[in-house]
Amino acid sequence: AYSVDRISQTLANQNPDIVRLQEIEDNSSSGESRMEPTAAPTRLWSTPHRSHQPQEIATHLNMDYCAFAPAVKSRVVPRHSKCLPSKLLPPTEEHDGPYGGYFGNAILSKYKILQTEHYAYRKFKRKTRRNAVACLIELPSSTKIWVVTTHLGVHPSGEEQYQQAKELLEFLTYLENIQVHNNDSTTTGNVAGT
Repeated sequence: AYSVDRISQTLANQNPDIVRLQEIEDNSSSGESRMEPTAAPTRLWSTPHRSHQPQEIATHLNMDYCAFAPAVKSRVVPRHSKCLPSKLLPPTEEHDGPYGGYFGNAILSKYKILQTEHYAYRKFKRKTRRNAVACLIELPSSTKIWVVTTHLGVHPSGEEQYQQAKELLEFLTYLENIQVHNNDSTTTGNVAGT
C-alpha cells in the first residue's frame, strides 16, 4: 500500500546525508494519479495520493534541502470518476486536460544545495520524456560536489538509453565547465548518478 512514511522510514534506516530519488511525484490536485503513457493495457502508474513526495520525505529525514526536477505533468483521475482508466489520456506535456502535479527526479540533502541544474533529454519516439537533475552541494568540510540523478528510458532496442547516456555525458561536461568558468576549485570527481 502507498505510504510516504514507509518509504521515508526505509530511507531513514540507512541514515543518509544525501538521497537521490527517481519516479517521484508532486501531486497537488485532489485527483488520484497519473496514467501509464503506452498503448498497452492501461494501468494506474501510482497509488492515489495528494502529496509533494520529495518534500514530505525530506521533512521526515530532517533534510533541509530538496531539489525536484519534474519530467512530465501528471494527468489525474478524479477521485470518484466513472471513467475507466483506459478512457483517460496518458500524462505527457502534449495533452491538455486536468493536470494535478508532476513526475520526475529529486535530490534531498542534509547539506546546503548551492546550485541546481536540470536537463531534459530529447524525447525518444513516443516515449515519456526523461530528465536529470544535478545539485552542487557543500559538504561540512567546505568541499563542493555535484550530485546527479537521472532515470534513463527503457526502450527494448537500447537506442533510447544510448541517446540519453550521450546526452548525460554532455550534461556532466557542462557541469564541469560551470566550475571552470566560475574559477572555482570545486572537486567535480565525486559526481554520483544512476
